[in-house]
Parts: sequence; C-alpha cells; structure tokens
Amino acid sequence: MQLEQRLPVDLSFDDRMGAAQIAHLPTPLEIEDPEPISGYLAGDVAYWVPEQSIIVFLTDGPEVPAGSLVLVGHVTAGLNDLADCSRNCAVRLVGAGAPEDDQGVGR
Repeated sequence: MQLEQRLPVDLSFDDRMGAAQIAHLPTPLEIEDPEPISGYLAGDVAYWVPEQSIIVFLTDGPEVPAGSLVLVGHVTAGLNDLADCSRNCAVRLVGAGAPEDDQGVGR
C-alpha cells in the first residue's frame, strides 16, 4: 500500500541524533516510481526501505547511502514541534489538502 492510501496515519517517532525523526511502519510501503534521494532538506519525508520506516529530516544533509532512501513527501506544518521530540512522540501524518487544523505531510 502507498503512503497516500494510509493517510491519515498515527505514528510514534523517535529522535535520531537531532537530524531526523524515525517511525517504523507495521507493513511495507509500495512505491510507484521511486525517487531515491542522495541528499535531503529539512522537512523532507523519506521511506527507508531496509528498515520499513518513515524518516522526517529536521536538518539539511549532504548525502545518504545510494538507493536506501526514497522521497515520499515533505512536511508542510509542525516540523518545529517534531524537532522538540526525543522518544515515543505521537504524530498524525495527513495528506496535502487535509483540513487546516491538521498538520501534515504533503507531496
């Protein structure tokens, strides 16, 4: 199933040394036309295929191992709130165009 088909979804994120937040998915994502990334910007949302996880980057970064991350979206609101989290942070991901009171991930 693609990420968009799972939205909204509640996930529990954990900090990864201040550079990113990561949440494990219970089942793998199906990625149509995968767009592997070699670098990232704050707010980018990637799928880490080997670990079946969603990663939200909090900072810009120059490079990642080739082919291990696929871009699936971008945070449009609430990134600062997520940056303050250290462990077991409940976050609801919603799609672009969701009601204004929701914070979400858009692509």
